[in-house]
Amino acid sequence: MKKFVTIIGLLFFLGSGCADQGEEMFDSTATTIYFDLSGAQADSIVYSFAKTVETSHVIEVPVEIAGYPADHDRYFRVVVDEALSTAKASIHYKALEDLYVLPKGTFTANVPVTVYSTDKLLDSVAVSIALQIVANDDFPNDFAKSQQALIKVSNMLEKPSMWDMVYGRKYFGTWSKTKYKLILQICGIEELPVYNGPNRYLLKGYGMKMQNYFREHYPVYDENEQVIEPDWTIIF
Repeated sequence: MKKFVTIIGLLFFLGSGCADQGEEMFDSTATTIYFDLSGAQADSIVYSFAKTVETSHVIEVPVEIAGYPADHDRYFRVVVDEALSTAKASIHYKALEDLYVLPKGTFTANVPVTVYSTDKLLDSVAVSIALQIVANDDFPNDFAKSQQALIKVSNMLEKPSMWDMVYGRKYFGTWSKTKYKLILQICGIEELPVYNGPNRYLLKGYGMKMQNYFREHYPVYDENEQVIEPDWTIIF
């Protein structure tokens, strides 16, 4: 009986110790913030201007906290690690803010990164922006989980093979990257379909729609500052 009581007492003591440690572990105001990337974005966030005519775009990079929300706004800092980046501020992206806010009562926020497409280098090369979270008083970040995020930006676009066929040239005229982007945007498609019997009239319809667009919005300039002339012959 004495042995049984001793064991019960020992278990009670150990249980109390675990509870104290649990409170000590979880009842802490120290909070870590990290980049919340997964799936296809786990290694890097990839963005291409290839199929848009916009010259800037805002990439929202998500962050999340490990810890408790606060009853007040907290601030965190993100910088660009120049040693790990090939992109240049003001040329490929807008300089980051000094601080970003995590609103009170929340677990997540976004870091908006504005990227630009105007550098001709992006037509053939993807540049990278390496983001790094920097510890501060609100987020001491005493462990290294997901403290970096990589963004890759390019402006590369492949000319569809059908464009060099007779029907491709007759439906869409002279090739330009800007013209192709506008075709995809105005026609609401992701790619021009391959040329075949069933697609012949579909492609012709796209060509007529774009010819009317360039006439109605004349002049529209391409990436080389040349006017896109709506003078190609639509064949039937």
